[in-house]
Amino acid sequence: MVSTDALWQTARGGRGPVSPVRSIALMPTTRRCPLHTSIPFPQDNQAYRFPVSVKGVVLHTERVVLLKNEREEWELPGGKLELGESPEDCVTREIHEELGLHVTPGPILDSWVYHIAAGVDVVIVTYGCYPAPFSTVTHSPEHKAVGLFTIQEVHTLPMPEGYKKSIQAWSERLVVSPRR
Repeated sequence: MVSTDALWQTARGGRGPVSPVRSIALMPTTRRCPLHTSIPFPQDNQAYRFPVSVKGVVLHTERVVLLKNEREEWELPGGKLELGESPEDCVTREIHEELGLHVTPGPILDSWVYHIAAGVDVVIVTYGCYPAPFSTVTHSPEHKAVGLFTIQEVHTLPMPEGYKKSIQAWSERLVVSPRR
């Protein structure tokens, strides 16, 4: 394995190591890869980071399951993607935690950046979900209420437009090609 110092020495044309103090002072804003000097190192550590929330559209008898949050908005069940977790596993886990339902994730319906408040932005990814049969639904303490709403009722609810778009897309998709 080649050491970082050796790579930087090669990149500097064999002129030897630079003192740590000088290397910081002389380091350009966009560093170049020592082996491929025409390729800049990515500056991901300086990029703005968004949390990712994976949500699921669950339909039951032509009604969508929604949860009321602390902002008095209705939202799709789901939550934050954990490190090392796939989005499909996340939506399955979150729906079970929040509603007590078992689902199989279907296709991704949409994704967007949701601006919740000043300095609070979240990447939302929505999936269509196929629920196991159920007759009742509960909700976890992190939400104020759970509700089952018709597609027409959804249009009048206080909720982000992105969720409404995903609900509409999933309901139309199920009418055209229901799960086998």
